[in-house]
Amino acid sequence: MLTIVFVATIVTLIVAHHFLIARPGERRAAIEMATSGLGPLSALMRPLPDDVSLQPTFTWARVDPRGQFQIGVHPMLLGLIGEHYHLDVLRKGRVTEGEPLIRVGMKDRHFTLRSPVTGTVQRIRQRFRRVGTPEPPGAAGRQWLCRVEPDESSGKAAEWLTGERALEWTRRQYAAIREHLLRLADERQVGLALADGGEVPRGILGQLDSDEWRTIQAAFFDD
Repeated sequence: MLTIVFVATIVTLIVAHHFLIARPGERRAAIEMATSGLGPLSALMRPLPDDVSLQPTFTWARVDPRGQFQIGVHPMLLGLIGEHYHLDVLRKGRVTEGEPLIRVGMKDRHFTLRSPVTGTVQRIRQRFRRVGTPEPPGAAGRQWLCRVEPDESSGKAAEWLTGERALEWTRRQYAAIREHLLRLADERQVGLALADGGEVPRGILGQLDSDEWRTIQAAFFDD
């Protein structure tokens, strides 16, 4: 009888160790591996160059010497995805403000970003349809994806964000995205990575499935 009790106790301890210690440890290790070498997204929050504006579509723009807009993707969004993101410009020729313009994602998951301006897509930079590492908006003019000739009637540019307003907008979006991810903590172990230091690590979206990406799309990019 004592032998049976002893064996049962050992089995119980092994099972408890697996579910309470080993499995969470494995999941934590997987998250740490996925984000190793990548600093927190807050490191990307710094003032923009004077000639760069942010849009609520998570894009940025600068005016080139032709008077056309060079448009790129907010580096905070690229940082959420991680090093191995892909980018595609979805339209050639005419584009209307609010229409899908850029697709950004990884593997079979992606977000669709809407055009911040009405005009004509004059050029698409093919070399950006590949993996990369996010850099500050407009750094040396290297990160823009497409160039758009705006319509004369397109007056939204006056409402775009620059300087401290752009930085404050980025901070608000960071906080909102962090809260959204924290709400997933009860369902997924992604919350463990946030709980360690309170910051969102780069590449965190790699831990989420397609349904969760669609939820983020609806919450942040479809307005």
